[in-house]
Amino acid sequence: MGYDRISALPDCLRTQILLWLPTRDSIKTSVLSTRWRNLWLDVPGLDLHSNDLDSFSKAATNNFGNSFLKFNRQTRLQKFKINYDNYKSFGNSSQIREWLVTAVDHLGVQHLDFKDQNATCYSCFLPVNIYQSKTLVSLKLQRVVVPKNPEFVFSLPCLKIMHLKKFVTTLKIFYLTFHPVRSGNDDSVEIDAPRLIKYMSFSDRIVVKNLNSLLKIDIDTDFNIKIGGFKSFIIIPFPKFYNLAHIQAAFSSSSLSLLSVFLESCSNLKSLILDFSVSTEPEQKMDLTKVPQCLISTLERVEINKLNMWEGPGMKLATYFIMNSAVLKKIKVVPMTVSGEEVPPQHQVFINYRGDELRKSFLGFVVKAMREAKINVFTDEVEVKGRDLQNLFRRIEESRVAVVILSERYTESSWCLDELVKMKEQMDQDKLVVIPIFYRLGATNCKRLVGTFGDNFRNLEREYRSEPERIKKWKEALISIPQKVGLTLAGHRPGSVWVQWFKEVILKGSVHNFWTTKPKQSFFWFVNKLLKLKDTIFPLVKLRIQNGESALFWFDNWTPFGSLSDHLSNSPSRLGIPPHATVSSLFRNGSWHLPPARTETQVQLQAYLMTITLTEDQDYYEWEINGQVSERFKTGELYAYLCAERADVQWSKAVWFSGGIPRHNFHTWLSVLDRIPTRDRLISWGINVDANCLLCNSMPESRNHLFFSCSFSFQLWSKVASKLEIQPQRGWEDTLNQMTALHLQKSHRLLVLTAWQATAYWLWNERNARLHSNTFRSVDSIFKLLDRQLINKVQSFRELNPRRSSQMMQRWIRFA
Repeated sequence: MGYDRISALPDCLRTQILLWLPTRDSIKTSVLSTRWRNLWLDVPGLDLHSNDLDSFSKAATNNFGNSFLKFNRQTRLQKFKINYDNYKSFGNSSQIREWLVTAVDHLGVQHLDFKDQNATCYSCFLPVNIYQSKTLVSLKLQRVVVPKNPEFVFSLPCLKIMHLKKFVTTLKIFYLTFHPVRSGNDDSVEIDAPRLIKYMSFSDRIVVKNLNSLLKIDIDTDFNIKIGGFKSFIIIPFPKFYNLAHIQAAFSSSSLSLLSVFLESCSNLKSLILDFSVSTEPEQKMDLTKVPQCLISTLERVEINKLNMWEGPGMKLATYFIMNSAVLKKIKVVPMTVSGEEVPPQHQVFINYRGDELRKSFLGFVVKAMREAKINVFTDEVEVKGRDLQNLFRRIEESRVAVVILSERYTESSWCLDELVKMKEQMDQDKLVVIPIFYRLGATNCKRLVGTFGDNFRNLEREYRSEPERIKKWKEALISIPQKVGLTLAGHRPGSVWVQWFKEVILKGSVHNFWTTKPKQSFFWFVNKLLKLKDTIFPLVKLRIQNGESALFWFDNWTPFGSLSDHLSNSPSRLGIPPHATVSSLFRNGSWHLPPARTETQVQLQAYLMTITLTEDQDYYEWEINGQVSERFKTGELYAYLCAERADVQWSKAVWFSGGIPRHNFHTWLSVLDRIPTRDRLISWGINVDANCLLCNSMPESRNHLFFSCSFSFQLWSKVASKLEIQPQRGWEDTLNQMTALHLQKSHRLLVLTAWQATAYWLWNERNARLHSNTFRSVDSIFKLLDRQLINKVQSFRELNPRRSSQMMQRWIRFA
């Protein structure tokens, strides 16, 4: 039997888990054990549905509710949810009101959810003390009636979420709502809720005041259609929502004129989600000549769901947003079929790639984006050598589109190349569209097989030299596919997919959020590394204010004082300025709107602001390093700034040079610094290992011994040096000085340095193979590996500098 982790939790946590269940299910847990028997009574919430207690009498139901609330009198009630039907045996309306009074007045309920199941008659008048609760955080009411009293004040100071549906003030108003009769009386209800951040209302008779902190609104305009006696519906005066950034609304073709009213009132709107429907009512045309301010300056994302692609109003609406939204980044249209069902996912896309680094970064971003767009994607997650490829070939045949991500490591895999051949066959028969993506790789490198891409292919070619027909098909596919129009992704340019992924996923759509985003365990390590560097680079990144619409007042480096959240040493809320307020939001009608200065730092800030006048141009960033201003990022300047000035070392040009093999350069650099883990270093760290050299087994192993005092290593180095026409030195220091002081022709010098580093690299590779794999190779075997690698490297220079490549090749093979 498995271990019961929930039972091992303390009672306080288990009651919080039971709080998420209906009370009926919480009671059922009492049969589990004696420890669970009475635990449901300690749950700080009641969740009852009329169907749960059908078999009980009204008296039994009343006793149960009274006993539960009495038992919880000493604790604060978190949740109180009632789904009530007066026609069933679920208590009565007076008893329900008593329960609500107890929950609100005596138990301080925080989340209240009440629904009257009887859809034909609004028979439940709720106690008015609900609307003056000092503890309610969320309030959800459906099909309830509030008696109209002009002197009563609705006040909910702690309310953050309110959901009101089919909410009326009297039975008379209910009649008016569903019948074409107009009333001259003011039948609206005003609610004072200054902390409300999310508002969902399905009635036009609720007026919410003091919406200072409203961030999100969910609106259903169907109520407009139900009022048959009105030809048009206008809210006067319509409130201005300055902080409202997200709207999700249901609009039909008969209420489009109301949409333009909402957009006009939301000057800082960023996200709009519309559930669109075509109504049988007469269409109210939206004025498409007016462009609200939010479309010009802030609206970045629009989503239109259930759009009928064959109806004029819906397509006009989508076109309107595309043509008039100046800063729109994404528009998503989810169409409907004739039957009302959503369009099924598109044809499958097959993605062909090689390497874990792609799977964990770029590929993950591409796959997520495609799946969010409801595109079927197939990627082979695990590559197993020897597996039958017929299943993958069938997947390619089933696909309509194939994406080939060509990287330097692509030609390491025969599997990838076989898939590429199959794609070419399908493409030649017009059954497949192939889109190549060159990931940090030039298209020419693919077609001409040069660079690391070509080196890997030639290694594979030698491995499969007994299958010439297969190799021929690989080459034909590598020539044919890159000729298609594709996408080149080189590095982390401003428009690269990696940059877009970092901005959209990590920074939530805005680069300005970099200063407020904190590292998380769910992020990749390199993302957390960048986020941890923000304090270091903050002084170097200057935001130059123009229109101030993108600059965060508190967190961007836009003043001489740096971050204002640090400079003013105050919580943002104490100055009455929201945490994510922009600079432009504080500059209205040609003047700054800030609270009076109370400290010296505030005086300094306001004095500086008097020197700034906003324009219509866009804000932009500049790098400022040691007083030097640049709009471009320069790695060398930043490295010099972070590492301070250091004296050049004489051996640098022998280690780092253009045309070298990167892994060899890096290994040589570690060797020069004596940072490779040789056995003498391991012993100095207190690790008990044999001190003898793994290559000659006669002397203690050290950096100086391996390169090239060891008899085995010196034998290999002598063999290489003879082809380079140089005199081999036995000691490490002597060899390093020799490489540093080379006075040779450029091509000869490049060949010597490349061969020297390759010799050191393959000697270290052999040492590790003997230590970890217990495999031994002779000097001649290692030389063959080195020789093949060096020839491939020299051939890779042929495209850019054929003369140098020819000179190096002739010198190397002269004494073959």
